[in-house]
Amino acid sequence: MRDALTFTGAVGGRPAADGTTGTDRRHDVGDGNSVRERVREVSALLKTGGSALLNGNVPALLHGDVSALLKSARAGRVFLESSRRDGGTFDFAPWPQVRPRRFGPVGRAATAVSGLRAVQRMSVGFLDPVEDAICLTVGLRHMGFAASFHLGREIVPAAPPAGFYAWVRCGGAVLSTSLPVKEEYVEIYTDAPEGEHSA
Repeated sequence: MRDALTFTGAVGGRPAADGTTGTDRRHDVGDGNSVRERVREVSALLKTGGSALLNGNVPALLHGDVSALLKSARAGRVFLESSRRDGGTFDFAPWPQVRPRRFGPVGRAATAVSGLRAVQRMSVGFLDPVEDAICLTVGLRHMGFAASFHLGREIVPAAPPAGFYAWVRCGGAVLSTSLPVKEEYVEIYTDAPEGEHSA
């Protein structure tokens, strides 16, 4: 069963600097070949000791399994790209299930987010909050963390129309943002792994 998700308004609660809303923007990640080339470059840098370029971005916890980190980040990107539709809509195939845990307890999921974001930003650039949360959720699940995706609409917008924001939770903690999402947004869509409580 597929979940179709359509929303209008600003992503992140604010219009984009170019006057459009977050749902109007498309992130040009280039053709599949250019993305593959960038991922190969990142992988080669990491394998040849170029991890110094990522100091502070890819935590020591993940340095030992760079291949798994790259595969997890790629899984997030592929799921995002297959879910995007025109006009700021998403049509989600069934979300990936959580793989057997390989990277330790849930407390290490925050560390995994740093690594996934570093690879994501070097391979596809910066994403809006909704796309970032989609990639992180899938990447974390690929790494064995029971991450849940949440989309919320502003309760009291600073300026109409109310905006949207997305975040990732794992083990009861919000991992993808420091915004007080529980206080400022009402959830309108959630995808939590089977057997996980999404609260």
